[in-house]
Amino acid sequence: MLYKNIETGIVWEIKSDAHITRCEKDSNYEKVEVKKETPKKTNPTKTSPKKATTSTEK
Repeated sequence: MLYKNIETGIVWEIKSDAHITRCEKDSNYEKVEVKKETPKKTNPTKTSPKKATTSTEK
């Protein structure tokens, strides 16, 4: 779980149950929700084939 120290702005990842309980009771910490971002699908840009250049030699 992530908790943010309101005074410093630092976000901490807390794994210990005892520490989570302490953060929940402490008014200086707030729980931070993690939003999972889904990867955005991008459309590949279509490119037209390049025209072959011909050179004429004299």
